[in-house]
Amino acid sequence: MGQRHQAFLIAKFPRSYKGHTSYEYQCVAAIHHQWCYATAPPRAARRFLDLAKVPTNAELIRFELRHFDENKGIRGRHSPSPYLLYILAIAFSSDLQLGYASSTLFESVTMDSFGGDNNDGITIFDVTDPSNCTYCHVISESEGPVSSEQYMRSYFDAYMDEPDNLPALLESMQQAPLISFKTLAEAWPHEYKRYYERRHGSDPVGVSRDDSLTDLNGGVPRLTDLIIHPALLRCIADGDLSAIEPFLWMPDKKPAVTRVLQELNPFPNLALPLLDGILEFAPNDIIDLSRFSLTSSQVVQFVSQHHSITKLSLAGMELVTIDSVKQLLKISPRTSYLNILDTPVLPSEIAQLLATEPRLFYHVETLLHPVFLTSKWSEPANDLFFTIPHTDRYSVGCPALPYTTPAKIVQAVIDFLEFNGTDGAKYDYGSMATVCLSSELRTPGQGWGARAVPIFPIVNNPTRLKGPGWFFVSTRDYYAFCRRPGGIEASLLVTDVRGCMESMTAEGRPPPREEDIKKLDELLAMKYKAGIEDITEFEANLEKRYSKRKPSDELEYIW
Repeated sequence: MGQRHQAFLIAKFPRSYKGHTSYEYQCVAAIHHQWCYATAPPRAARRFLDLAKVPTNAELIRFELRHFDENKGIRGRHSPSPYLLYILAIAFSSDLQLGYASSTLFESVTMDSFGGDNNDGITIFDVTDPSNCTYCHVISESEGPVSSEQYMRSYFDAYMDEPDNLPALLESMQQAPLISFKTLAEAWPHEYKRYYERRHGSDPVGVSRDDSLTDLNGGVPRLTDLIIHPALLRCIADGDLSAIEPFLWMPDKKPAVTRVLQELNPFPNLALPLLDGILEFAPNDIIDLSRFSLTSSQVVQFVSQHHSITKLSLAGMELVTIDSVKQLLKISPRTSYLNILDTPVLPSEIAQLLATEPRLFYHVETLLHPVFLTSKWSEPANDLFFTIPHTDRYSVGCPALPYTTPAKIVQAVIDFLEFNGTDGAKYDYGSMATVCLSSELRTPGQGWGARAVPIFPIVNNPTRLKGPGWFFVSTRDYYAFCRRPGGIEASLLVTDVRGCMESMTAEGRPPPREEDIKKLDELLAMKYKAGIEDITEFEANLEKRYSKRKPSDELEYIW
């Protein structure tokens, strides 16, 4: 039973053979949806396209594409790219604004595009450039790619009346670029090649060279580089930067200075002050030091001289270590964003630092590292900071965050309560707890569809939640924010949202906005008429409630 639909992500990868580089398409993620038809696939397509172009999400997509081949060998054909799978799955299974939640299953990246149990076509995205994804729906291999409008017309012209909101959905997809038939023929040649060639005849299909991925300058130096490059090197050799500093105030010369500094390896200490003129220090801007070949000590030195920095990218810097990360968080304790993708920092080192010095992460909202791109966590559950076990018809799980801030907690609980309202049926989809927890803190007025998703909430067994972290528990009538501040043997502390927030801010975490606390207070009062759950009843029943899988259990969820 169902109206089954599959969705795929494909990307173009370089392949070298006998000194020549060519490009070929490969599937990098695939999911199955049991009930997805009519307007559902186009709506999911819109959600995915919006998510993929968010800068943080695009950065993580590019990271997994760079490591796709090696991860495929390690993780196997079902999950070589867990973040890509997650982004695709939540686009097809959740919409906070529409109050929609469902579930998906993962498929193999080696399957045929129509190799699954299918009733209602497929959706495909080309994520080679995640900031400019293309998409298509396919109803049959012979017909090839169709747009969202063509896909929906096949339903509403033949089977059902148009919904009132169809024009708005069609308009939202009009500017989305469509995947070509040739691309499908390259990605799955045994399925699409013969149909493509029937239409296009001599236009060859196969592994091809892609000029869009090559350097269009052909390696020819720019004239300004020819002038500034030797001048800058001479200034550094002489120990005097006064002659080069005026170039930093000339908009047409500044890019040339930047390119020269990017080529310096090792990067001289004398040139560090030039970065002040190169980098933009506007509020909320990410300071990207990854473009320069700095040592760990140089990074620490630079950040220590700029206390206004709260967002920093060190991605791809080969000399960054866990010790330098620790130093940076100490000298810049208000750091809210740190990108350390493609650095030598190991997952075990990050996990150990979180467990032993959690205060370093009190202000961190986004920490980009591969350890947070999987739902598996190597450390014990009592090291997790904020958790939400839940029951649903499919599983018992515990989405959890290893680091967070009070504002993110308030946002996640608000999102989840607004989604659920008083409709108990929606609790059957505990995945919404994971979706809400995975959202980066949004700015006022920022839409749900434009959110960054920087982390996989860790999934664990709720009966192991006996550490010092906070969690949120709810029954039909009660709620509570809880923790065991003294460790596993300590008694449980139960409080309301204000008690939780006051405790967290007293420890040195940044406070949430008062208007957000008031909003959450109102939502909690509307849903939980009986108020805070009695501590004795809660402690007595927590283990019992999760000792067996019972979808009808009284407990709805815990955060």
